[in-house]
Amino acid sequence: MQAADLIRYNHIVRGLYLNTMAKLPWAQVVEPRGLSYDCMRDVFLHLTVVEEQCVIRAATGKPLKWVQPDFSAYPDFGSIEKYALEVQAQTEAYLAQLSSEKSDQQIEIHWSQVPSTKITVEAWLVAIVMEDLVHYGELSAAFWQMGLEAPYWGYWRYKVQHPEQGGNLPVADLIGYNHLLRSLYLDACAKLPWVEVAANRGLSFDSMRDVFLHLTLVEDRWISYVIPGHFEDWVDPDFNAFRDMDALKGYMQRVHANTKSYLVRLSADELNRQLVVPWSDKPDTRIAVETGLTHMVVEDMIHYGELSAALWQIGLEAPYWGFGRYYLR
Repeated sequence: MQAADLIRYNHIVRGLYLNTMAKLPWAQVVEPRGLSYDCMRDVFLHLTVVEEQCVIRAATGKPLKWVQPDFSAYPDFGSIEKYALEVQAQTEAYLAQLSSEKSDQQIEIHWSQVPSTKITVEAWLVAIVMEDLVHYGELSAAFWQMGLEAPYWGYWRYKVQHPEQGGNLPVADLIGYNHLLRSLYLDACAKLPWVEVAANRGLSFDSMRDVFLHLTLVEDRWISYVIPGHFEDWVDPDFNAFRDMDALKGYMQRVHANTKSYLVRLSADELNRQLVVPWSDKPDTRIAVETGLTHMVVEDMIHYGELSAALWQIGLEAPYWGFGRYYLR
């Protein structure tokens, strides 16, 4: 798994979300929606700022004071698009000179609670994308709640077009991070009355329960059916059969156990093995197992963003935990 691949995938997704917002009246883009940064404009600007500031940090290797721009200074789509393209150009210039040796270099995380905390450049760049994906999920929630389809585009599709493999960060780290986040979001839901968890909130799968079940079955389906070549045996579970938090927790724990059992046996040959994407619109579309595993995590990040939006909208703080913090563990 290569950080540069994820960064460039991030750029494609950012463009898709910008284009979707551009189809809306500006008043709807800046309308308060109870998201982490209130409106869609501000969420989009924040996720773009994350890349700008963090790539500068990676490029210079020096401590960087976080600077949050004045979001109100962006009065229209043109100003947002201009900023997004400027950040993308700066990042591409940095990636063009990024070598394997530089990816392995350590940089100090200046906002860590532990002094002199360091992380590799590769892990730092992956952390940028993971955070941005959660914010795309917030924007997805806003689109769904307006009756629009979110413009999500799967990572596996990007890799079909850009099949190069490489990188120094094990995909197992991403999966472990995904398990941590899933547990945190389950705990956040467990603090709510069940009626709140099962309430229709206009998300991609209506309720928080159904979004959580979907992002869990994404992993179940990849690990136990798609990767082993048994997709024809997959049957979507009945979400209505999950009537309490214990049922959600039990399913999550079974999925995590199956995944950990698979990861114990994971080899370089297995990561490079080609498998058929069963839902591709082109027959016999093949990707590496590593790509499928990475896609699995990337898709879940979007859905955590939806859950974040639902939690923010009922006055609760989302339990997001950055990849950098997980990696340092």
